[in-house]
Amino acid sequence: MLHGDFHLGNLLFNRASSPGQASIAAIVDWELTCWGPRIWEVARSADLIIDLATDMERGWPCLREYLSAYLQEAPLTPPEATQIAPFYRTSRVQSLWVIEEHYRRGHAPTDEIAIDDLAALEWWYRNGEAVGTIAIELVRSTKSFRPILT
Repeated sequence: MLHGDFHLGNLLFNRASSPGQASIAAIVDWELTCWGPRIWEVARSADLIIDLATDMERGWPCLREYLSAYLQEAPLTPPEATQIAPFYRTSRVQSLWVIEEHYRRGHAPTDEIAIDDLAALEWWYRNGEAVGTIAIELVRSTKSFRPILT
C-alpha cells in the first residue's frame, strides 16, 4: 500500500524531549492511497522532500541518508533499486492529473504545476541513472533490520 503523497507536510510530530528527537505521531492526507510498487513511493517522496538538483551538486548527502534510512526499514532488491528512476519517469509521463484539472475542471492554477512537472521530469531523465547507481550501491551495502516480505 502506497501513501501517494508522502512528504513532511503530511507528517505530524510528537514534541521532542530533546533537540532532534521528535517522533512521528501520525501520517495524514491519505486521499492518494493506492496499491503499487514501493519504488514509486521511494522516488516520489524523495522528489517531494529533497531538493535533488542541489543535493546532487553537494554529492547526494540527503538522498543517501534518505535511502539508507528507508532501506533499513523496508529493503529493496537490486533489480528494484535499478528501476526507481525509469519507473518514476514513466509514471510521471503517463500521469493525467494536471491535464484533467486544467481541461475537464477548468482549474488554471494547475498550469504552474504542469510547468514544474516538466522541469522535474527533465531532471529525472538527465539524472535518473545516477539515482539508480546510488540506490543499488546502498542496497548492496545496507544491512536491513527487517526481513524482506514476499
